[in-house]
Amino acid sequence: MLIEDKNWIDSKKIIVFKADQTGNFIFLNKAWENYFGYSLEESLGKSCFSFFDHSSVLQINNNFEKLVNNEKDSCELDCKVMTKLNGFIAVKVKAYKVFEKHKLNTNVVGTMFVLDNSTNVNLMDRSSQNFSQLLDHDLREVHFLMSANLDKLDFISEAIEDYGLDRKEMISNRYAWKNYVPEEDWDVVLTHLTLLKKNGRSTFVCRTNTSKGMLWIAVRMWRSLSSDSSTDSVYQGNFLDVTENIIQGISLQKTEIRTQELSDILQIISEAQLSLFTNKDYKHILKSMLNKLIKLTGDQLGFICEVIEDDYGQRKMLPHAFAMADDDAYIKEYHKPDMSFSNYDSLYGHVLRSGETYISNDARNDKSKMGTPLGHPSIRSFIGIPIWKNHEFLGLIGLANRKDPYSLDDIEFLSPILFSYGNLIKFSRILEEQRKLENEKVLAQDRFKLLEQNISDIICLINKDMVFEYVSPSVIHIIGYSPEFFLGRKVEFVLSEIASTQKRYEKSNGIYKNIVTVIHPFTGKNIQLETISKVVTDHQNNLFQIISTARDVSDKEEMYQKIEQALWKEKELNSLKSRFISMTSHEFRTPLSIILSSSELLNYFLSEISDPKLSNKMNHHVQRINDQVKRLTSVIEDVLIIEKHENKNIRINLEMIDLRDFILNLKFDFDQNNVSARALIFHFPNENRYANSDPAKLRHILGNLIENAFKYSFDDSPKPEVSLNYMSDYFCLSVKDYGIGIPEPDQPRIFESFFRGSNTTSIKGTGLGLNIVHELVMAMNGKITFESQENKGTLFEIKLPYNFD
Repeated sequence: MLIEDKNWIDSKKIIVFKADQTGNFIFLNKAWENYFGYSLEESLGKSCFSFFDHSSVLQINNNFEKLVNNEKDSCELDCKVMTKLNGFIAVKVKAYKVFEKHKLNTNVVGTMFVLDNSTNVNLMDRSSQNFSQLLDHDLREVHFLMSANLDKLDFISEAIEDYGLDRKEMISNRYAWKNYVPEEDWDVVLTHLTLLKKNGRSTFVCRTNTSKGMLWIAVRMWRSLSSDSSTDSVYQGNFLDVTENIIQGISLQKTEIRTQELSDILQIISEAQLSLFTNKDYKHILKSMLNKLIKLTGDQLGFICEVIEDDYGQRKMLPHAFAMADDDAYIKEYHKPDMSFSNYDSLYGHVLRSGETYISNDARNDKSKMGTPLGHPSIRSFIGIPIWKNHEFLGLIGLANRKDPYSLDDIEFLSPILFSYGNLIKFSRILEEQRKLENEKVLAQDRFKLLEQNISDIICLINKDMVFEYVSPSVIHIIGYSPEFFLGRKVEFVLSEIASTQKRYEKSNGIYKNIVTVIHPFTGKNIQLETISKVVTDHQNNLFQIISTARDVSDKEEMYQKIEQALWKEKELNSLKSRFISMTSHEFRTPLSIILSSSELLNYFLSEISDPKLSNKMNHHVQRINDQVKRLTSVIEDVLIIEKHENKNIRINLEMIDLRDFILNLKFDFDQNNVSARALIFHFPNENRYANSDPAKLRHILGNLIENAFKYSFDDSPKPEVSLNYMSDYFCLSVKDYGIGIPEPDQPRIFESFFRGSNTTSIKGTGLGLNIVHELVMAMNGKITFESQENKGTLFEIKLPYNFD
């Protein structure tokens, strides 16, 4: 029961402590370091009250005094412990008084249980009687700290006096502890101290002379984990009286045999590691190791495997060896080389999934057993132990069907095997990676050689001193110079000899592109080389090397010159077109103004004609003249707007516009100028909002869309609608009609210049209006969209920002 409770406490990370009657810590377990950051060395001998926050000290002190003064037997309270990093961790403290007979005083022992969201209060109340026995067992152990030279005890717990040894003498006098070791046991002690310095840990049994007589003690020592090297190490340890066990016949000879068998197993693993160097299969060696292991431990089944991950990050087992104590026929039949397992619904799958040790001493009733395949030998008990190294899940060892139940002690016994097998897996992976790198290196060299022999470009490597280190053989075929001409020479000297011109025309992200004109040494022909150079830097961002390629682009450069000439001619033509349009528009405006002025004079004279019939007829023709003049003027303005857009010369004149007033003025102007029977419906909000925009451009946009709404509607169609809506970041203007619509095949081209829908051939128009609307909306950082169905109508929506950016 004690072992089970101890394992339970260790797994829950409970802090176990003991304090003397003044409140100084005289014992702490390892969980104290793990949770609060203080080492045992700096905590033992210090007042326990100094580690709690100020708000808890008074309450703790009151309860402590009642315990040591025998006013109560136990206490329980919640408080906070200050961590080494000046944080606080909430704990539940349970403390009990312990009467020390040999000192006739009362000490305090207890536990601290760290409180978090997952804390189960029921766990803390488990088996107080067994827990007290466990504390009594732990506190009989003598804990100590030794200096790096192993010659002086820096600390030893008060339990040493229960053994009849003088604690004060052992701490104050160097080498005093040696006086208590019998001479015939010195060889054993020195051997294990040597192993301690070499391996960082050692366990041994020896005798000690005490006032109570000769006692057998089991000693465990290890190098402090906080030590960075063996030269300044602090060694920790503990020992326990095992005299009764020795007397009762626990044979050291049996332990030595078991240790020897364990050494044999480790030797087999070493042989497997050696086989890695000779490229031999080491798995058959591991099979021999596993057979010895199950014989040593009394297991009926066993396996060892490497843990790998598939392409989806799922863990899988890659078995290295299987073993059965009685018959391995099942293994020969079902387990093939290089097969893998990933069944998580099984005993081993539980370990594979969680990465934690799993023990099942009643496997028949274990739900995890459901994944055991048909034909597999019956599993009665099981232990699965993961092998981790540097936070990497490397392997797994599974043992089954031992007569005795499995426990966490098996992990400690198997720890040398787990450690060595983990090293074997890690080492095999490193060697495999090295082999892959070597193969890739050879493959890369072969590819480079193949590339070097067949590439038509020139490849160069230039060192930090700007000296050619490598030039590909292709250079002689392209510019007539051999690689030897370049090697060991500075770039500037070589270019001064063979290049007539050099022009840098691009630099981006450390890549330089240049055009170099090289004179062929035999033909005298100018060769245009395009060079691309990449700068390679070291870890300190200093120039390390330049990788450069060059290719003959003489034909391309000649083509570029022709393109540049053609581009220059096109620019000249565009400039001529712009001047022509500007001049023509000006020339058109003058006669159009005269025609319009004459038309207005005719209207004046026609008002004096007394014959109504004649007057009406003449007014009709004059109105036709006015309409056509306005139409031609509108076309000229549209052409000028398109020309300005092509020359990126559209100017946006910004003003703060009250959008609601803008729509009201637009409605008023429409109603005043609407001499026909045309009607228009306006929708706008009552709220005023302002936008920084160009009112003239807005009026042109809406005017064009409204004009189209009437132009392309049926006589009996519902009235077109104009709407204004406010959004959070933009306002939306829409014009909706119920006319002929836009055929679906024509919709992708509706904003192109001079394009008209296939259903508008009988309606006058130039195909410029929507193109101009689109370009003006884009120039104002807006967006125009539409929805249309033929013979049902069209909806245009314009979204413009409140603030032109």
